[in-house]
Amino acid sequence: MHLFVTSVLFSLFAGAMVYLTGRRDPARDPRLTGWALILLAIYPLLAACLPKWIGLFPTSAAADSGAGTSWMGLCGWIWLAGFLLGGCRLGLAGMAIRSWKKRSVLLSKVHGVELRMVVGAAIPGPVAVGVFHPLVLVPPTWRIWSDETRRIVLEHELAHHRRKDPLFRWMAESACVVNWFNPLVWWLARRFVMQCEYACDASVIAKGVKKSRYVGVLCDLASHDSPSESMAAMAHHSTLERRVSRLAAQPDGSPSRAFHWWLVAAGLALAGSALAMMGPRPGGESQVPAEEVQARWAANPFPGEAD
Repeated sequence: MHLFVTSVLFSLFAGAMVYLTGRRDPARDPRLTGWALILLAIYPLLAACLPKWIGLFPTSAAADSGAGTSWMGLCGWIWLAGFLLGGCRLGLAGMAIRSWKKRSVLLSKVHGVELRMVVGAAIPGPVAVGVFHPLVLVPPTWRIWSDETRRIVLEHELAHHRRKDPLFRWMAESACVVNWFNPLVWWLARRFVMQCEYACDASVIAKGVKKSRYVGVLCDLASHDSPSESMAAMAHHSTLERRVSRLAAQPDGSPSRAFHWWLVAAGLALAGSALAMMGPRPGGESQVPAEEVQARWAANPFPGEAD
């Protein structure tokens, strides 16, 4: 039970830090959000490996009773069911990406990233995938796009790879699988995706692309977008409106003023480690075996007196 409580407490702290640092500008550096999700994904390992130096939860005899054990066992099975379902969903996403790769043809290779066009399968749009083998997958309509549109799309997806977004997206999805019961973790994952798109939009604008032209490309892609989801579609309907609004509010397309995100990240790591070291108080009341309890009750309270 203490693992569940401390993980929720840490998600509350992490969510508050991410929200406060990005309160004025939600596009604030996504590395902080990604780091929080990584810590949430590995939090069970931290709780298992770190010594329990902080005794916050008292040892309770009720927790060792049959009813307490049954309740904790039921919670464990419920969590395991959700974990397996989330793992299957993540596995299916990986299988879909592998299927797209098998049905793709190599067009070119740019800065070590393969550009492949998927044929015979519907993909929701241009997408950057691959952790160890980076790819940019594009739909067959790539052939009819203008050279300028191709350049803008490719620059956006290459920005994802330069930022290692596919790796951090998998970590974010893993955090959701481990903490599937926690809505704050899902909120952090959605915020991280949006922050990554903001950063890549700013990267394309910084390359000299006119803002009006870039917005037009986004809208054109969204109008032909498939309703299916992807791991990192360039112009999905769920993110398009906010991204266009941000581009309108940032005429130069420049990112928000930098801040020392690593200081907040260090605070998150310390807070997560401290919470992971919380557990039952050491040296709590030991449980007396039932045989000894019966022997004590049957013993003569006045052994010095004659029967």
